[in-house]
Amino acid sequence: MRICITVEVGLAYLFFILNTEGSFLGMAFVGVLGVSVLYYNTVYYTGAFVFSVAMYIIGQVARVNAGVVSADANGVCNVIMTFAVFVMLFIISRLSKMF
Repeated sequence: MRICITVEVGLAYLFFILNTEGSFLGMAFVGVLGVSVLYYNTVYYTGAFVFSVAMYIIGQVARVNAGVVSADANGVCNVIMTFAVFVMLFIISRLSKMF
């Protein structure tokens, strides 16, 4: 069930991100990944992490190619900060196994 939800959220993210300029959608997508830490399953979380990063990259490349956003310094910094949050959540998921 959680795999289906992860795929559904990823596809919904792609559909929404291609039609809007809102940068909040990237953070909302990362937030959904953050909730997955609570499953305490590193195999699932690693798969969800790889899938989410791939969906984020595809979404951002498609937005730049469609001209929805520009690839200026602000956009690049936004992507870098989002990847930093992805990495932080991945580290937290590894640390949560200790508790």
